Amino acid sequence: MSALKKEPHNYISHCTSLDSLKRILIENCDFDILVLQLNYRESNLNKILDFVTHHKDLPVLIITNSKVRKHAYDSFARGIEDYMHIAEVTPSSLKRSIDFTIKRKYYKCKIERSENNYKTLFYASPLPMWVLDRQTLKFLSVNQAAINHYGYSEEEFLQKSASTIWDVDEEKKQLLIQKKRTSEFFKDTIGHRKKNGQLIRVNFHSTPIDFDGHAARLTLANDVTQNLKIKKALENSEERFKALVQEGGDLIAILDKNLKYKYVSPGSENILHFKLEDIKHQSFLNHVHPEDQLYITTLLQAVKKEPNKKTSLPFYRYFDGNGYCRFIETKATNLLDYGPVKGIVINSRDVTDLVEQRNRLSESLSNYEIVSEATSDIITEYDIRNETVKISKAIYKVCGYDPKEIEENEFIDWWNENIHPEDRVQVNEKIQKAIVSRERKFQLEYRFKCANGFYKVFLDRSYIVFGSNGKPEKIIASKQDITQQIEHLKQIEKRNRKLEEIAWQQSHMVRAPLAKIMGLVQLIKHDKKNAVENEDLLEKLLNSADDLDAIVRKIAEKTYNN
Repeated sequence: MSALKKEPHNYISHCTSLDSLKRILIENCDFDILVLQLNYRESNLNKILDFVTHHKDLPVLIITNSKVRKHAYDSFARGIEDYMHIAEVTPSSLKRSIDFTIKRKYYKCKIERSENNYKTLFYASPLPMWVLDRQTLKFLSVNQAAINHYGYSEEEFLQKSASTIWDVDEEKKQLLIQKKRTSEFFKDTIGHRKKNGQLIRVNFHSTPIDFDGHAARLTLANDVTQNLKIKKALENSEERFKALVQEGGDLIAILDKNLKYKYVSPGSENILHFKLEDIKHQSFLNHVHPEDQLYITTLLQAVKKEPNKKTSLPFYRYFDGNGYCRFIETKATNLLDYGPVKGIVINSRDVTDLVEQRNRLSESLSNYEIVSEATSDIITEYDIRNETVKISKAIYKVCGYDPKEIEENEFIDWWNENIHPEDRVQVNEKIQKAIVSRERKFQLEYRFKCANGFYKVFLDRSYIVFGSNGKPEKIIASKQDITQQIEHLKQIEKRNRKLEEIAWQQSHMVRAPLAKIMGLVQLIKHDKKNAVENEDLLEKLLNSADDLDAIVRKIAEKTYNN
C-alpha cells in the first residue's frame, strides 16, 4: 500500500499492513491518492477496504492480481474510484489511472456536496416539501416543515399517498392535473386537510425529478389560508368602505387649505341635495348660515394650525341645494401634511330631525316639570335594566328627601327599607305577581317612612313597560300621600259608630221613660176624681220625666263631646 503526494513536492509513503496504513494516515493525511496493491486472499481484506473507504475525501486506486470480476464490482460498489489488474500496469497507464482517480474523486465530492446542499434545502426549508412517486403519488420523502405543519409523523407520511390529504371536494381536480402533467412543472391552489381535520388552502409548485431511481415529483406547498382570509377581509373592507362612503348616510368631504371642496362623497346628493359638479371647488362656508360662519371659520382655522388635529364642530345651520336650512354636525381632521389626502377631512351628518326632536323633548320635559311642580304626587320612573331612577321634586315636599341623593343611590333597596315592615312583604309579592302575570297596571297602598321618622300612607298607582322580549323594562309610578284622607275616613267611621250608639240609646233608653210618662198621663186623664191616687201618679210622672231628662242630657253630652 502506498500514499502519494504529488504537489508541491512529490513523495510516496509505503506501508505493508493495515496498522501501518492507519498510522501514516493519522500522522499525515495530506495525500492526493491512496494506491492499494491487494491480494484478495488476504484474511483482513474487508477490514482494509472498510477503512480506506471510510476516508471519503481520499481517492483510492486498487491494483490487484485478481481476475474475478466480482471483486471489481464489489470495489466500485464500496466507492473505490479505480481498479486495475497488475498485468495492465505500465508507467503511462499508472499515471493516467492516478490522474483519473484523483479527478473522479474530486467530481464525486463536488456532486456529493451539491446533493448535500439540495438535501439541506429540502430538509431545512421552512416551507413544507415532499417527494412523490410520479405514478402512485406515494410519499417517498418529506421534510420537517411538512411534519410540523400537517401533524403527521414521517412514518405516517411514508405510508400515505398525496390523495389522502386532499380535500374530498378537490380530489377529482388533483387527479386530472396529475394525469395531464406527469412529466412537466405545474402549480395550482388546492385544499388540504391536516391530521387534526383542519382544512387549509395551499399554493403548490411541483416539478418532475429522479429520486433514487424513481420517477418522482418534488412538491413545495405554501399554506395561504391566512393570506386568503386577509385578502378576503381586505376586499370586504374595501367593499364596506365604498358602501359607507358612496351609499352611507354621512357626508364625507375633503377641503383644501382655503376651505374649498376637493372631494365630496356621492352620498352628499342624498343628504344635501347637491350635485357633485355644482359643489366641487366651492367654498365650504358658502352654504353655512351667516350667523354661524364666524364661529365655524374660527374652529376650522384652529384645526389647520396643528397637523393631525381633530375637532368636533357643534350643530350649525347649513343651506342645502333646495335652500332649506338644515342642522349639520361635523368632525374635522387636519390631514394637510398627509400625502394621499392633503386636505382637511370632514365627516358630517344631518341632525335636523335630531335637533327638532330634542327641541320637542325639551318642551315636553319643561311641561313635565311644570306638571310635577303643580302636583303633590311623587312621580318615579325606574329603569329595571340599568337600575336607575328618576324621581320628581315632590318627594322633598311630601317626605323631606333630596331627590338627587335618591337617584344616586340604590333606589329599590332604599324604597324597601322605608316601607313599613308590616306592609313590605305584601307590597313585594304584589309587584312580583304583576310582573309574572304581565299586568301593565296595578295599585298598592302602604305606609312609608319620611325623613322625620313618621310614616305616611301612600296610594301607589304603577304602570309596567314591557320590552319586545316580554321582560319588564321600566316601572312608572305615581305615589299619592293619602294620610289625611285616611285620618278623615277614620274620624268619619268613629262618628258613625257614635251616631249608631246614640240612635240605639234613643231607640231603647229614651223609649222606656217616655212610655211610662205617656201611660201615667192617660191614667190621670181618665181618673180625675181620686186626688190621692192622682198625686201618686203625678209623683211617678215627675220621676219618669227626670229620668228622661237625664237620658237626653247624657245623649247630648256624648254627641257634643265626640
